[in-house]
Amino acid sequence: MSSKRLHMESPARSWRDALPCGNGVLGALVYGRIVKERILLNHEALWSRGNIPPVPDTSTRLAELRALLQKGDFATAERFFPSLWAADGFSAKAAHFLPGPDVGVEHHQAHPFEDYHAALDMKTGEIAVRWKENGYLLERRVFVSRPDNVMVINFKTENPDGLDVLFSLKAHDPFDSIEYGGFGGVGCPETTIESNQDGMRLNAVFADGVAYEANLKIYGTLPIPEKNELRVKGCSSVTALVSLGPVNDSLRVKKPELPKSACYETMREAHAAMHAELMDRLTFSLPSGDDSSNERMLLDVLKGPLCPALTEKLFHYGRYLMISSSSGEAVYPAHLQGLWNGDYKAAWTCGIFNNENVQMNYWGSLAGALPESLLPLFSTVESLMDDFRENARHLYGCRGILVPLFMSPRSGRKQNPLPHVVYWSAGAGWLAQHFYDYWLYTGERDFLLNHALPFMKEASIFYEDFFTEGADGYWVSAPSQSPENRPLGDFPEAGNIFVCVNATMDFSVAKELFTRLIEVSEQFDLNAGQLPRWKEFLRKIPAYRINEDGALTEWMDVRLKDNYHHRHLSHLYGLFPGREIDRHRTPELFEACRIAVEKRLVLGIEHQTGWSLSHMASLWARLGDGERSLECLQLLTRSCLGKNFFTYHNSDLDIGITKTFIQGVPAPFQIDANFGITAAVLEMLVFSRPGFIHLLPALPSSWTEGTLCGVRCPGGIALDLRWNRTRNEIAVKFSSNTDVNLQMVSGRNPKQNSLRIQAGKPLMLCAKWSAMAPSADDKYEWSETQE
Repeated sequence: MSSKRLHMESPARSWRDALPCGNGVLGALVYGRIVKERILLNHEALWSRGNIPPVPDTSTRLAELRALLQKGDFATAERFFPSLWAADGFSAKAAHFLPGPDVGVEHHQAHPFEDYHAALDMKTGEIAVRWKENGYLLERRVFVSRPDNVMVINFKTENPDGLDVLFSLKAHDPFDSIEYGGFGGVGCPETTIESNQDGMRLNAVFADGVAYEANLKIYGTLPIPEKNELRVKGCSSVTALVSLGPVNDSLRVKKPELPKSACYETMREAHAAMHAELMDRLTFSLPSGDDSSNERMLLDVLKGPLCPALTEKLFHYGRYLMISSSSGEAVYPAHLQGLWNGDYKAAWTCGIFNNENVQMNYWGSLAGALPESLLPLFSTVESLMDDFRENARHLYGCRGILVPLFMSPRSGRKQNPLPHVVYWSAGAGWLAQHFYDYWLYTGERDFLLNHALPFMKEASIFYEDFFTEGADGYWVSAPSQSPENRPLGDFPEAGNIFVCVNATMDFSVAKELFTRLIEVSEQFDLNAGQLPRWKEFLRKIPAYRINEDGALTEWMDVRLKDNYHHRHLSHLYGLFPGREIDRHRTPELFEACRIAVEKRLVLGIEHQTGWSLSHMASLWARLGDGERSLECLQLLTRSCLGKNFFTYHNSDLDIGITKTFIQGVPAPFQIDANFGITAAVLEMLVFSRPGFIHLLPALPSSWTEGTLCGVRCPGGIALDLRWNRTRNEIAVKFSSNTDVNLQMVSGRNPKQNSLRIQAGKPLMLCAKWSAMAPSADDKYEWSETQE
């Protein structure tokens, strides 16, 4: 299937351009070079140690901080906790995700090459690089095996003289690493290499003591050891296996082993079956017939609209990257760069950022039929609960958990004294959304009882201790912070401080959390003793505030005025990624959210980022505006897309789209926007909440026909959707593993259709589309049909 293949006409210049593959534990980046091929390996558990001591106990000074906020001395409050940390001598060094070794495959080239082609098959996870020399075809193929947890390389030629190849293992080349100032790091490791006819072993030790071991073994022919390299000469085909794993480390990983014998085709077949099963659960098609190379598609999007073929490829690519970085045997979640990194000083440490980025990574997982991809996130969060409890006690004297803005698998402690980091408290509640949604989509009651509810309760206990009652009888959240924006208002230093009171996001997250605790407890007759307290807590959450522009405010405190000049839109949490606000149940708040997004456009595209454009695309989809949603994706592809289709934090081409990260420095790879594209497309085509489904809520006019098959909805529902505007037709098939009563809305038609889906009995419906203009009310008359 062409939409599940990426084609490149030229090799990668650096790791940021290379083609990725992985099995959730082991990742590889294939540069696709001819003479001196390089394949960079990453391992999910290869993190520097860092040094994160407990944060100083500031809980006894909380009343002083709140008094400063109450009297409006925000500037002093901003510096209050950070100054206490500094006086205590607090210093932390974050753990960094580190690159593994470079696998070298050096080919003796006797003739000039021609017909170069590199391709990634997303259906199988295999990368192939092909070219001709003197009329003979040469081909290198690579994949990371899911069943065997090793990278597998095959190199073959049609030349009767056979191959002449040197295989090597080396620490990743530091000249391929972009050194971002101010991010720390541990530098290139010290290495020792052993090689003989049985294979090659590389041991690497970083300055902080973190170490890894890589092993390479040749199969099918006897290699010749040469100066810490292995030469293969004269054979027409050779297969090499490479393993990688940390050593002497406390992180939870299994040590990989190389088999005594190996056959490339056999291993490929076993791997491809497992990988393809994940990819094939969901299909998406916008018929176009265009199978151009990545490079040509990127040139075309500079000249015209985002074509359906590129949209389709990017949708599948987001799912492919999720399957490759956070599934199977993975222990840790996809971080800021998924599973891939070639920098010894990675931007933002490649951390797990809980104020949007890791959440965006997983927005499309449940609807996209990849629920198991969330399990590494859950297990990592649960392994750090003691750190989260310590944060809550030390900062605010609270029970429960306080999740930091960013963390690593090594530590969940607060570790940064910057005000927008110190004072943000909504992380646990936001992550609780993923825990609860996993149960909504899968129906796994064991997960609900033993994972989701315990986590949600700990998050709720923090809010019960942290919120205080105001003079009006409603809760006050102080100190507060709305990521990563600064409020305006009639006070000194307005627009220059982060700390605030009553960020709207705090209450949106808390409202969702307590509402869900109450609903599921009543559904299953649980927590009877806590229900009255939770209901009273929910009653005291203040109502949303709408400002003089008609926009939902970012801060509920009337002293704080909206600052529209910012990328983050966390105050719209109730609209997206939450489901509290929608056009059907809360039309006034829905309109206030629309105005809030409109007002944010004053920021201008020159201040956006890749992730913010992805987020905005999903917001416009929830608002029912498919044209603007697609426009966000078009801006993203014009500015923040590499030739391997990795998304960047920003453009480094000075084309007027996105802010500059560091002038003159290549933009950092940041995978959240890759995943965000997939999520946005799903949002444009299907909106769902328990008992309710909206089909084609934000269909762009250019998507005249298409299919989306296998999308999941809460309650164990799966649906296949097909539409064709040319023929005025729409068809949908519902299936469920339980009996479900459902309300369905289609397009812009407010009429709800009541449906009954019986377990194991698919329901097929079709309708004629009577209104073609996307601005008009689409009217449907549904009828049941046979498949």
